[in-house]
Amino acid sequence: MIFTYVERLWDPFIKILHTLHVSKLNLPNKIEDFQSIHIKKLIQIDLITCVRYYNHKTSCFCKLITKDHSLFGNILDFSLVIEFQNRGSKHDHGLLWIKHATMYGMHTNEEIE
Repeated sequence: MIFTYVERLWDPFIKILHTLHVSKLNLPNKIEDFQSIHIKKLIQIDLITCVRYYNHKTSCFCKLITKDHSLFGNILDFSLVIEFQNRGSKHDHGLLWIKHATMYGMHTNEEIE
């Protein structure tokens, strides 16, 4: 499992950044008129808020998968490794230990699917 930091696709968050910073930047008044360069400017002006939002989303996801067994099964444990891309963007790789998970080589293809 990989969590990636694709902040330009976080529409509700981009709307919040727009509200906070529209007066500081030369941006269109409507988000619908945004181009990728406008979103890039918003992110660059407030990197700390972007990182905190990403950390919040990751934390919520981890809480969700350990409580809601309908998503992946009964999670016994998990591990996350944090890496940074060349542009400095954070992403996480995760490993889940799932109770009674099917195993390659021990179960048939039909059981795994």
